Amino acid sequence: VNGWNFPTDLIYPMVEGPSVQPFEFSCGNNYHIIPYRKEDTLNPIPLKELVKEQKDLAIYFANHKDLLDKQSDKSKDMHRGEEFYALSKIGPYTFAPYLVAARDNSKFCASVVKPTLTPWGELKQSICVKHTIIISQDKYKRFITEDEAHYINGILNSTIVIAYIHSTFKTNGFSLNKSNLFLPKYQEGNELYTRIVNLSKEATKNSDRREFI
Repeated sequence: VNGWNFPTDLIYPMVEGPSVQPFEFSCGNNYHIIPYRKEDTLNPIPLKELVKEQKDLAIYFANHKDLLDKQSDKSKDMHRGEEFYALSKIGPYTFAPYLVAARDNSKFCASVVKPTLTPWGELKQSICVKHTIIISQDKYKRFITEDEAHYINGILNSTIVIAYIHSTFKTNGFSLNKSNLFLPKYQEGNELYTRIVNLSKEATKNSDRREFI
């Protein structure tokens, strides 16, 4: 209530890697300004537009320009757009309706991330940032459905996958891209896949059901 005076349309709940646990996640009191429109993640909203549409937010960015400029050169090279408040690691997948987030270090686990009810009463997608591995699209760039998310989530949280990841990588850096894990495309109506989906949904709703892994 007393945290900021900005319009909330560009503010999203934020999920960091340590907040991802098996079958659950938390945003805590973390929020992130995402100065992009869902329709264009290649470039942030131009400063001239921001000044007209959200003057307070533009001033906030300007007042913190020196701080933003302290990002590493590597991060700057990955920026999506040229504005000084541009972000890296952002794309259409950022705003996907359903996604699976996994930790990239310490203890491998995953959770289905869905929109979160904000303190101002709006249901908004939770944005995954530091130390998270995100799956929100298949290899053809199609967004996954809720059932597909739970199918992937169930597989990633299985004891055999967790053991494989921990035996393949050091605990300071897990990578699904380098793991060579094969996740068959989800098929609606497949009895085995449906069972995995249902188990993931049960474990997400009820912590007592998480022992099945």
